[in-house]
Amino acid sequence: MARGYCKGWVYTKKKNGHWFAKGVMSSSGGGYSWHCLMYIERKHGSGRYVAVSGEHRAAGETVSTGYYWDDKGYKVRICVQNIDWRDQYHCGKGV
Repeated sequence: MARGYCKGWVYTKKKNGHWFAKGVMSSSGGGYSWHCLMYIERKHGSGRYVAVSGEHRAAGETVSTGYYWDDKGYKVRICVQNIDWRDQYHCGKGV
């Protein structure tokens, strides 16, 4: 998921037989430190997405959320906002 140089992705890892996910966002490029916000949402089954992390802000750096449960039946997605564009949040696909 990218909004200009505000680029976010979901990183997953397996620990003790269970899957976990975190959101990661980079906010630099083009010779400028972009001002970006991000958070992650999670859903179970056919339910709706609900925010599970707090909002994270970046300006010319890479930031991440903590890890959240993402095992069988769950999907996690990242939502990114480019503040410099006066943008709204845009969310990627769930993984």
